[in-house]
Amino acid sequence: MDIGWTTRQNLAVKLPAALILALLCAGSAAALSDDGYVEKQRRMMEMHVVDRVDTWLRATRIPGGVITLVEAEHLLFLEGFGHSDSSGRNAVDPHSTLFRTGAIVRVLTATLALRMAEQGALDLDSDITGLTSLIDDSFGPLTLRQLLLHTAGIDQRRIATRARRPDELLPLADYLARRMPDRVRPADRLSVPSAHGYSLVGRICELVSDRDFGLLLEQEVLTPLGMSSTTVVSSPVPNARIATGHRWMAERWTTVWPDFAQTTPASTLLTSAQDISLWMRAVLGDGTRLLQPESVSLLLEPQFRLHESLPGRTLALREGSSPDPPGLYLSSVENGTSAVLVLLPARRLGLFAAFNGEI
Repeated sequence: MDIGWTTRQNLAVKLPAALILALLCAGSAAALSDDGYVEKQRRMMEMHVVDRVDTWLRATRIPGGVITLVEAEHLLFLEGFGHSDSSGRNAVDPHSTLFRTGAIVRVLTATLALRMAEQGALDLDSDITGLTSLIDDSFGPLTLRQLLLHTAGIDQRRIATRARRPDELLPLADYLARRMPDRVRPADRLSVPSAHGYSLVGRICELVSDRDFGLLLEQEVLTPLGMSSTTVVSSPVPNARIATGHRWMAERWTTVWPDFAQTTPASTLLTSAQDISLWMRAVLGDGTRLLQPESVSLLLEPQFRLHESLPGRTLALREGSSPDPPGLYLSSVENGTSAVLVLLPARRLGLFAAFNGEI
């Protein structure tokens, strides 16, 4: 099943987690209300997937990982594999082992913006250039919707965007005041991923609420969903709960000591498979635990498409290139960790997988 990975986003080819989607998509579309359907799917996952993933880990020598799969509000599969470090002492626990999943945080940042819009604190389509001096109106008005869709026309910046230690991280307002890139094109011409654009969304949320982004995310998204293990606060050193990242060097997996992104709302997330499954279940279920259906549709339905023949973007995810089944994805490969989030809205399926090796 091709869901449209780029060179750095080809995890569906390399990760056996794609087997789960293939198995379910090939199966019958039985109603979730059918007696025993959910339990049957769980047994099928355990029967067909666990051995394959264990075999794959042994072959690649990646220390460990997690996979979770949901259908609507139902948890179908949640499993940890291998170990959280190369010592082999700490087994991966899908409920409590945390993975550095970087850009996956963008689904939570978008959820926060939508929740605040529902509360009346934000308007996705109002001009934000008057709210902050971080961005100008040289190319006309700019909206939160355009920032979330990566169509704001903001230039790329990669130099001096990361810190070696958490105590070197600047407050979001200070960092963006120093390093926010300029706008280089009118909005809605192209969709070019921008960590600074997404971080500006986080800063706007801070401005209208007078709360730090991390606290705001915790209070408005993480706590309501029960995502008690998830944080955007960077941890200085790996510990037993944080999976140690690894990179293949000199014919072996070498420990990666992480650096820390200044663009927190776009690039920083410590989370467990259990916690991400809660977000997927809320979005793919009826959504009423957190967002209204109209807001959920902005996460699950493309809102921008450069051309009718090209994949589109929702407010948080990119559309895959294959129309059958139509899927959405977000992935991250950094700090020795590979992670992927895939949603199939038509089937109400969601997959999250993370492994502590850069694949």
